[in-house]
Amino acid sequence: MMSAFGSVSSAVEAMKLGACDYVEKPLTDVQLVEVVHHVRSEIRSAAPSADPNDRSHALDWRVVTTLELLQQRFRESDLRMSEIAGLVSVSTEHLCQLLKRDTGEGFLLHLHRTRIGEASLA
Repeated sequence: MMSAFGSVSSAVEAMKLGACDYVEKPLTDVQLVEVVHHVRSEIRSAAPSADPNDRSHALDWRVVTTLELLQQRFRESDLRMSEIAGLVSVSTEHLCQLLKRDTGEGFLLHLHRTRIGEASLA
């Protein structure tokens, strides 16, 4: 994550949400290259196993964001996966794959579970 207004608390929050690194602007070309190399090595070392049933890797940030958006917007009767996919900058198909890979469940199942869970609390 890159920020022009960095703080310790925002750096901690970014890392908790899955950022591989946190840098403040202005950034030199040398620093940028170092960050890219660091992030690439993090991605390679965090690559999930070839076993599709292995869910030991961390959730993709797009999955985390999708689940958070579902929690915030589950009351919207016209909520669509395509809208959420646009908000996390992936295609609907790719978001579906990410959800199934990281959680084993699809978008609608997450949406219905959230709605049912909230209804049971009411």
